[in-house]
Amino acid sequence: MEDRWVPAENSEIPLWGLHESLYAVLGPELSQLFVEAVETSGRSGIHEIRQVAAELKEVIGSAPSMLFLMGAAIAGLETTLQNRHDEDKKPEANDLVMDRLGWESYKHFGSAYVHMFERFGFTPETLRHYMQNCAGFAEGYKWPPPGVAYRPLRSGEVDE
Repeated sequence: MEDRWVPAENSEIPLWGLHESLYAVLGPELSQLFVEAVETSGRSGIHEIRQVAAELKEVIGSAPSMLFLMGAAIAGLETTLQNRHDEDKKPEANDLVMDRLGWESYKHFGSAYVHMFERFGFTPETLRHYMQNCAGFAEGYKWPPPGVAYRPLRSGEVDE
C-alpha cells in the first residue's frame, strides 16, 4: 500500500488569494474547465471549492497578477545565484544553501513558471519582450500583452 501524507490537524485554511494562484498556474483554458467542472458537479460538501471556483470565474480573462508576483520570487532566486561569493575562502551561509538547493529550485520552478506563461499564450520571445518592456510593479501591467494573440470577451460571453 502506498503511503500518503496528510496534515495531522486540519485547521481552517484561508481561501484568500487562492483563486489568483490557481488562475496563474492553470491559465485561462484550464481555469474555465475547472469552473465548469465544479459548477456542474452534483457532489455535496464542496462549499469551499465552489467558493474558489466562483472567485476564479471572476478573474478569467484578466491579467494574471499572481503570475508576476511569482516571477518576483524567481527573480530574487536568480539574483542570489548570480551574486554568490565563490572566491571567498569561507562562503557565506546563503551561498551554502544556494549550493544545495538553488540551482535545482531555480531550474524546476523557472521551468514551471515559463509553462504557466505559455498557458496564457506567450512564447519565449514574447515573454522576454513583455518582461523587459511592459511589466512593472509601479505602473501596473499592460494587458493584453503586446505580440500575444488575445481577443476581448463580451459581457456574459464564455470563452470556449
